[in-house]
Amino acid sequence: MLVNSWRLGYRLLFKLPYWLYLHFKGKKRVKKEMYKFQHINQLRDFIYYLEKYGDNLQKQGYKYINLYGTPKLHGTNASIVFYKNGTYQVQSRNNILNEHRDNMGFYKWLNQNRVQYLYNNFKYLFDKKGVQAIVVYGEYAGKGIQAGMAISNMERFFAPFAVRIITDKDDYYIKPRSMDFNLWNDELRIYNLFNPKYFIKVNVDKSNLEEVINIINEYVKQCEVEDKFAITFGMEGIGEGIVWDYEIDGKTYFFKTKIDEFKTKAQKVNKDKAIEEIREDKKIVEYCLNEHRLRQGIEYMNENSIDTTIQNISKFINWVVEDTIREEERFILDNGLNEKRVRKLVGTEAAKWYKQQLNTIFTVKGE
Repeated sequence: MLVNSWRLGYRLLFKLPYWLYLHFKGKKRVKKEMYKFQHINQLRDFIYYLEKYGDNLQKQGYKYINLYGTPKLHGTNASIVFYKNGTYQVQSRNNILNEHRDNMGFYKWLNQNRVQYLYNNFKYLFDKKGVQAIVVYGEYAGKGIQAGMAISNMERFFAPFAVRIITDKDDYYIKPRSMDFNLWNDELRIYNLFNPKYFIKVNVDKSNLEEVINIINEYVKQCEVEDKFAITFGMEGIGEGIVWDYEIDGKTYFFKTKIDEFKTKAQKVNKDKAIEEIREDKKIVEYCLNEHRLRQGIEYMNENSIDTTIQNISKFINWVVEDTIREEERFILDNGLNEKRVRKLVGTEAAKWYKQQLNTIFTVKGE
């Protein structure tokens, strides 16, 4: 039987007899920690990588890179870590969850039947040498989590999209589509996001790069009409975009392409086009910041149980600024923008927006 690691710690501390405590004391324990999913880059980052390292890849014998695309679901990041000793832990994007700290109800939703079902599908990975833990990452989505998408009308579900293997020496992501199982259960509402809906072959010599970019953009435009995941359940509406993965030297990497509604203006611009107008302060903000990112900052605060008060404005600003620098890095570099200047301008705008939200809340309460 699987045991939640938080509960196990309680039992070890308060309920086990002393002789059993001494037995465990001398044993090598599996390290318990937060295993965050890696940052997902953007298409412009993949292009930059290919332009910088394409020649080296050709010398290594690479002729092409296979890109596999799956629908990007607009929910909240969630995961479960299975440890070799039979325990597990539940995570949001930034926190380990428990009975007292949840995120959108995921910890409570992930009952024992669902945990066991996921474990049964992935436990064979412990047969690999040195494996200490298996992390199953997915999107927890459906009614009440995000609005305006095709999947927003579905009952809540969990859709795994990546697996990370933690060994006693290192860790790595694996290509889920190579796994020999069928992860799909309507009763438990756990659905497979591993199998790609899109496939593109990119020549390492970049001879078809422009064509590839056009194809990707066309696929993303289709997401503005229908969500290939939601349509499986007869749900109409838009999708958020596509997540692409590819493998280099046995390691899996990811990048995302989103519909215009979720993009900043900077993400819509061809990297080769210098933009004179962004020299103006207000234009830098206009290109690097949008409503979606600001609302994500509020989501971050909610996930981490940070009250949206004026006292916590600096935490909101810091998140928005760091997310902007990370997501718009290539745009900032390509256009020779000063990072400190971008930080200051974005921080000022984020503070202004946050205060406006507080005023709205207080006004509504006053009415």
